[in-house]
Amino acid sequence: MTYILFYITTLSDIPAEEVVELANGRCNQENVVEQLKNGVNAMKMPVRDLESNWAYMVITALAWNIKAWFGMLMPDKARGTQVVKMEFRRFLNTLILLPCSNYQNGEKDLVSCSWVQ
Repeated sequence: MTYILFYITTLSDIPAEEVVELANGRCNQENVVEQLKNGVNAMKMPVRDLESNWAYMVITALAWNIKAWFGMLMPDKARGTQVVKMEFRRFLNTLILLPCSNYQNGEKDLVSCSWVQ
């Protein structure tokens, strides 16, 4: 099966390749909006109060931004790019919700965490 894609634009002063890049960039933005809606449930309105719902939406958007900053600030750039592109639920389960055990060894308190790959 062959697909033929058409782009209709009013931008006649830029080459076709740039039009395609602009359209693909728009697609990435739509993926971000979809993740905000379904990944972190930013559009879920938990209470009837408008200000409380606004605060909930802001907090979930901040959670999304923390994920992006976490990925951008990682020393390993390849792994950081993976984190930035990662869906929020996978980020949460892979890097945030770590199974850890606390124990004492003599006078030291130790924490052992297992990283999920």
